[in-house]
Amino acid sequence: MDIRQLRYFLAVAETLHFTRAAEHLGIAQPPLSQQIRKLEGEIGAPLFHRFSRGVELTEAGKRLQIDAQHVMDAAEQALTNAQRAARGISGRVRLGFASSAVFHASIATTLRAFRARYPQVELAPHESDSPSLIEAVRESRLDAAFVRLPPEDAGLDFTLVAEEALRLVLPEGHAQAAKKAVDPADLRDDPLITAPPWTSPALYELILGVFRHSGGEPLLSQQAPQVPSCPNLVASGFGISLIPESVCQVRSEGVVYPRIKGYSPPISIVLATRHNDQTPTIKNLIEVVKRSAVEGAEATL
Repeated sequence: MDIRQLRYFLAVAETLHFTRAAEHLGIAQPPLSQQIRKLEGEIGAPLFHRFSRGVELTEAGKRLQIDAQHVMDAAEQALTNAQRAARGISGRVRLGFASSAVFHASIATTLRAFRARYPQVELAPHESDSPSLIEAVRESRLDAAFVRLPPEDAGLDFTLVAEEALRLVLPEGHAQAAKKAVDPADLRDDPLITAPPWTSPALYELILGVFRHSGGEPLLSQQAPQVPSCPNLVASGFGISLIPESVCQVRSEGVVYPRIKGYSPPISIVLATRHNDQTPTIKNLIEVVKRSAVEGAEATL
């Protein structure tokens, strides 16, 4: 028994006429009759009562019609599922998010656009620090990850999601707190709170670079578990901090977020994927990221 025989049988069962069924299938009647006879021989019972005016289903034929339709429906669904997977409109993406990047609005915008366009693709989220996520993508434990821009030798492909500025985090009672923009040179004597370098190396180096460009080394102090924890430590009196602008959504009581006066290059958020990954769902995700980045840039003009 094969799919073709079941399709032939269903055509006869629906029309109750061999000639009309053959016309519907676009084949000659003798091959159709031959396949039905072969199917009956395999089952060991007739499927039709044959009359000069047409045919009627036997009890075996009625049972087979029900089961054969289920088989044909399942085969059609299997074909559809395979075609959807081949086009990347269904499937599963294991997606990482860096703790310091997840606050940026561009990520939410990108994911909304992706889910709207590919609602049958399941997104399995995983949050960690950028180096761990990069390693997970490289080792195929994750399919892609939103991270802070890592070193160039990471061995992956990176698609730009967004760039954002740094903001200072000062206690409300700080001598510079009332200013809209503060020169880092005026903060060299303040203990600087950072996340550990290994959680976001690019961000850590950029923060140190801001102070070094102002003419001195920062006074490194308390380390926060992650970047989003920095405002709470500032509010608790441990010092000052620099964080990406999107992390200012962490509204800790007793802190302010002035801009940086002078040198303050932006830091990038990127989507990390394996080199030349041709997986349809990943290709579609990259395309949505690129489109969202362009739309986001145009919106700021």
